[in-house]
Formats: sequence, C-alpha cells, structure tokens
Amino acid sequence: MSRIALAGGSGFVGAALRRHWASRGVEVVQLVRRPVATDLEIEWDPEVGRLEAARLVDCDVLVNLAGASIAAGRWTERRKALIRESRVRPTQVLAAALREGAWRPRVWINASAIGYYGDGGERELDESSPQGTGFLASVCGDWEAATRPAEAAGVRVVRLRLGVVLDPSGGALAKLLPVYRAGL
Repeated sequence: MSRIALAGGSGFVGAALRRHWASRGVEVVQLVRRPVATDLEIEWDPEVGRLEAARLVDCDVLVNLAGASIAAGRWTERRKALIRESRVRPTQVLAAALREGAWRPRVWINASAIGYYGDGGERELDESSPQGTGFLASVCGDWEAATRPAEAAGVRVVRLRLGVVLDPSGGALAKLLPVYRAGL
C-alpha cells in the first residue's frame, strides 16, 4: 500500500485529495501545524524549520500544497508577503529535509500555479513557456526554485502548475454561484 506525505492537507484542494485517497485505501500522513490528533499526522513548523523527516521514511510520495489562499483578501503588501512566504518557506523546509537524506520519496509533487506564466496576452502558453512578470509570476518562480535543492539531490520533482480550481462546495466557484444564480 502506498503512503503519501501531504503538506497543505487542510486547504480546499488538500482536503479533497485526502478524501479521494482515503476512498481508495491510500494512507495519507498529513503534516500539521497544530498538535497531532492521530498517528497519521506529524507536527511541523516551517517558520522555524522544524520537521521530523525520519517519521516520513515509509512515505513514497510527497505532495506539497501549503500556501495561504490568494483569494482570501485584498492584496495589501502584508497579504502579498504572506502569500509568498506561506509557499516558499514550507517548500524550503521540505527540500532541505530531502537534501539531507533523512527521507527520500520516489516523487515530490509540489504545487505551483499558472500564474508562473504571467499575462501571456494572446500567446499560447505551455510548459516550455518562460516565466512571466508580475507578482504571481514572481511568487511561483520563487516557489518552484525552492524545490531545486531536493531535485539536485536526486529526488524526482513534479511542479504542478494549477489554474483556478472549480467546485461548487468551495473556492472561486462557490463564491461566483450565488451571483450567477441571482442573474447578475
């Protein structure tokens, strides 16, 4: 049976993935920033760089979705700093643990976003397109760069450039549906 280590499992996408994997018998070891509640949780604190990577040794996949919502408020300078730091710092901590060799999963799937490409205008963009400009492109570039030490240490890294995730139970679609249903 496969075991997956998951950072960011309490968010919109992470919670859906946990339910999906559980329905298929996959064990998910969730990295949490609060006291643990089950033996399938490991407490970590990316702000200070604390992670007991040795406890993840039996996980053959790492999925990192950690990051503050970009849609949860106005992009003040403080909010923008939180958006960047909440993605880059946890990724750096995970990369350092993998580089140090306490644990070596088969693959690391690290979230990123299509914001990496910036505003491409009318150009068709694909994975070979260069990084764009602007705040989100800069955040995504830093986020993806934070995985490179693990990749240099031989870990296969997949950078998952997500677009807007739509589901009526949450995220952008849940906010738009009432407006649509009201005919506005």
